[in-house]
Amino acid sequence: SIAAAIRSSSNEAFEAFGYRYLTQDYLDWLKEHGVSYNSGENGLYMWASARGMTALWGEIARYLESDAADAAWFAELLGNTNRSFIRDAMGKTKATVLNKAGWIGTERMQSTSDAALISLNGRNYLMVILTAQPDSADAAERVTKLAKLLFAQRDLLQR
Repeated sequence: SIAAAIRSSSNEAFEAFGYRYLTQDYLDWLKEHGVSYNSGENGLYMWASARGMTALWGEIARYLESDAADAAWFAELLGNTNRSFIRDAMGKTKATVLNKAGWIGTERMQSTSDAALISLNGRNYLMVILTAQPDSADAAERVTKLAKLLFAQRDLLQR
């Protein structure tokens, strides 16, 4: 289910969802946002740059702010994921973090990544961290530390 793909980052659920709903319109939409898709080498997984993923999360933010019937349900899923390196980095800040982390460590694909919409004190932020680090406790710790460092510098961007 989509809930399992988001909440638990289940690769099996993601693939089942993709095989069911992957359409040319969706692929065209991804391409418009700078994300390439290759159904061969990497299965249903997209190849996205940080810029492309940021564009996609900008679209997610717009959707969540819309009057769409499922927007509140989708926000609840993103706000209650089982794993979030970015949420962990926020510590005791009382930030609201809507995220989708991803990790995989196979011979052909390696990544420990996270993307999130962060709200704190009436301000909204978007953070995307993509790595080619295989799934491991060390990679998770590095991504969490990077998220903490990036968020600590947010005031520099508001000038």
